[in-house]
This record gives sequence, structure tokens and C-alpha cells, in this order.
Amino acid sequence: MKAKDYVNNLVEMLKKDPQIGELEVIYSQDDEGNSYQKVNFHACLLKTKGLKNQYIDVEIQIDEDEIDKNTTALCIN
Repeated sequence: MKAKDYVNNLVEMLKKDPQIGELEVIYSQDDEGNSYQKVNFHACLLKTKGLKNQYIDVEIQIDEDEIDKNTTALCIN
């Protein structure tokens, strides 16, 4: 999923019901919903390898002021 699609979905949800903005944010550890945890950190930018694979190798975290062609992913937690 692209960051713009993720953000647009959140914006549309907030337009329908602004109270959603006051909810805690959690994430599912797997696609079956076997475990959930709270999102504790702000999103960050990363340079990664293997985005087409299930397991992704992170090479380096990128400062948000230094985004460039090496930035490959937005991490939400």
C-alpha cells in the first residue's frame, strides 16, 4: 500500500466522523488478527530491501528532512 492511499483512507474516515481522531491507534501483528499492539511511535522514513518479500530488511532510518531517492518506505511503528 502506498502512503498516500493509507493517509487518504484516514482522512476520509475523519471526515465521516471527527471523533475517530480521539481513538487509540493499534496494529495487528499478522493478517489474521492473532495479536494486537498499540502504535507507540510516530511514522518514520526508511531505506529498505525486499519490499516484494514478506520479510523486509531495513538498511537505515532516514531523517524526514533528508528524503531522497533512497527512501523506500514509511514505517508506522
